[in-house]
Amino acid sequence: MANDMAVFRETTSNWTVPQKNHTYILSPNKEWMYGYVPYGKSGKDAVMLKNRIRFDTRYRTFTKLKG
Repeated sequence: MANDMAVFRETTSNWTVPQKNHTYILSPNKEWMYGYVPYGKSGKDAVMLKNRIRFDTRYRTFTKLKG
């Protein structure tokens, strides 16, 4: 994985509607998303985006995974 990417597991628990938390491949400052791993899937099932997109982390919590 490139130095400009890090893996974060979402830990948000106060959703107003039941929601599954995914694992995200983000920039280290969590500003850009490069891909994600759907809830219940393994890293080999990661969905990588063709182009990075801006990622909004307001009202959400994350734990950085070692990698």
